[in-house]
Amino acid sequence: MMDATMQSYAPREALKAVVAKLDAIDGMRHDKPQQAHAEFGHAATMLIDARNDVIGRLRDGKGAAGERLLRDLNSLVSLAVSIEYPLSGFHWPRVKALRDGLAHLAGEAAHA
Repeated sequence: MMDATMQSYAPREALKAVVAKLDAIDGMRHDKPQQAHAEFGHAATMLIDARNDVIGRLRDGKGAAGERLLRDLNSLVSLAVSIEYPLSGFHWPRVKALRDGLAHLAGEAAHA
């Protein structure tokens, strides 16, 4: 469970923003694949920024209970990197898995 500091931080808002970005990318992937690919880079940056914010708060001693959140975010960052690598091409099932994982994590953060 997250303590009050992590709750007031509301990491779910940052995660929800990434989920919304991934939903938008999914909507453009057939008509504008190059743009979708570029936008995914922005979504990955948003995810990494959210993760880095959690790291900063943990380092400042604000919310030791956020360690589980950090672990889960690190797993999702790894998934985000695997969307293109090591295989060539853009793997949409992995984008969906990332979006679903973030949505689940945002829901947990909302109820922690």
